[in-house]
Amino acid sequence: MPVPVVIYNGLSPKDEVRLFIYINTKQKSVPSQFLLDIKQLAELETGTEENLRDIFDLFDERPDSALGSLLSDSEASKWKITRVTFNSTIKPLLSIFSEK
Repeated sequence: MPVPVVIYNGLSPKDEVRLFIYINTKQKSVPSQFLLDIKQLAELETGTEENLRDIFDLFDERPDSALGSLLSDSEASKWKITRVTFNSTIKPLLSIFSEK
Protein backbone atom coordinates (compact mmCIF):
# COMPACT_ATOMS: atom_id res chain seq x y z
CA MET A 1 0.00 0.00 0.00
CA PRO A 2 1.48 3.38 -0.95
CA VAL A 3 2.21 5.67 1.98
CA PRO A 4 2.81 9.41 1.47
CA VAL A 5 6.04 10.59 3.08
CA VAL A 6 7.59 13.99 3.73
CA ILE A 7 11.35 14.08 4.30
CA TYR A 8 13.11 17.01 5.96
CA ASN A 9 16.88 17.26 5.44
CA GLY A 10 19.35 19.13 7.57
CA LEU A 11 17.23 19.59 10.69
CA SER A 12 18.95 19.76 14.04
CA PRO A 13 17.83 17.24 16.68
CA LYS A 14 16.02 20.10 18.46
CA ASP A 15 14.17 21.07 15.26
CA GLU A 16 13.31 17.40 14.55
CA VAL A 17 11.76 17.06 18.01
CA ARG A 18 9.88 20.35 17.68
CA LEU A 19 8.50 19.27 14.30
CA PHE A 20 7.50 15.89 15.73
CA ILE A 21 5.70 17.56 18.65
CA TYR A 22 3.97 20.03 16.34
CA ILE A 23 2.77 17.35 13.92
CA ASN A 24 1.52 15.06 16.67
CA THR A 25 -0.29 17.71 18.69
CA LYS A 26 -1.63 20.16 16.10
CA GLN A 27 -2.89 17.84 13.40
CA LYS A 28 -6.61 17.74 12.73
CA SER A 29 -8.45 14.67 11.64
CA VAL A 30 -10.20 14.64 8.31
CA PRO A 31 -13.94 15.32 8.66
CA SER A 32 -16.11 12.18 8.43
CA GLN A 33 -18.09 13.86 5.64
CA PHE A 34 -14.96 14.11 3.51
CA LEU A 35 -13.98 10.50 4.23
CA LEU A 36 -17.35 9.30 2.94
CA ASP A 37 -16.80 11.20 -0.30
CA ILE A 38 -13.28 9.97 -0.94
CA LYS A 39 -14.04 6.34 -0.04
CA GLN A 40 -16.28 6.28 -3.11
CA LEU A 41 -13.50 7.67 -5.31
CA ALA A 42 -11.01 5.17 -3.89
CA GLU A 43 -13.52 2.35 -4.43
CA LEU A 44 -13.33 1.46 -0.72
CA GLU A 45 -17.02 1.81 0.07
CA THR A 46 -18.75 -1.13 1.65
CA GLY A 47 -22.03 -2.28 0.14
CA THR A 48 -23.88 -0.62 3.02
CA GLU A 49 -22.03 2.67 2.51
CA GLU A 50 -22.83 2.57 -1.21
CA ASN A 51 -26.53 1.94 -0.48
CA LEU A 52 -26.62 4.80 2.03
CA ARG A 53 -24.93 7.13 -0.48
CA ASP A 54 -27.44 6.18 -3.18
CA ILE A 55 -30.39 6.72 -0.83
CA PHE A 56 -29.02 10.08 0.37
CA ASP A 57 -28.45 11.18 -3.24
CA LEU A 58 -31.96 10.12 -4.19
CA PHE A 59 -33.49 12.22 -1.40
CA ASP A 60 -31.12 15.10 -2.22
CA GLU A 61 -31.65 15.17 -6.00
CA ARG A 62 -35.35 14.45 -6.50
CA PRO A 63 -37.35 17.66 -6.91
CA ASP A 64 -40.31 16.17 -5.03
CA SER A 65 -38.21 15.01 -2.06
CA ALA A 66 -39.40 16.08 1.37
CA LEU A 67 -35.76 16.16 2.51
CA GLY A 68 -34.20 17.84 -0.53
CA SER A 69 -33.82 21.30 0.96
CA LEU A 70 -32.74 19.88 4.33
CA LEU A 71 -29.73 17.84 3.17
CA SER A 72 -26.14 18.96 2.85
CA ASP A 73 -23.73 16.61 1.11
CA SER A 74 -20.65 18.78 1.40
CA GLU A 75 -20.55 20.70 4.67
CA ALA A 76 -22.03 20.78 8.13
CA SER A 77 -24.71 23.37 8.76
CA LYS A 78 -26.88 24.06 11.78
CA TRP A 79 -30.08 23.69 9.75
CA LYS A 80 -29.04 20.87 7.41
CA ILE A 81 -28.72 17.10 7.70
CA THR A 82 -25.25 15.93 6.72
CA ARG A 83 -24.43 12.65 5.05
CA VAL A 84 -22.86 11.42 8.30
CA THR A 85 -26.01 12.14 10.33
CA PHE A 86 -28.25 10.74 7.60
CA ASN A 87 -26.19 7.52 7.42
CA SER A 88 -26.19 6.97 11.17
CA THR A 89 -29.98 7.42 11.26
CA ILE A 90 -30.86 5.33 8.20
CA LYS A 91 -28.31 2.52 8.60
CA PRO A 92 -30.25 0.64 11.32
CA LEU A 93 -33.33 0.71 9.07
CA LEU A 94 -31.65 -0.89 6.03
CA SER A 95 -32.34 -4.41 7.23
CA ILE A 96 -36.10 -3.71 7.25
CA PHE A 97 -36.19 -3.11 3.50
CA SER A 98 -35.39 -5.71 0.87
CA GLU A 99 -34.19 -3.13 -1.66
CA LYS A 100 -33.44 0.57 -2.00
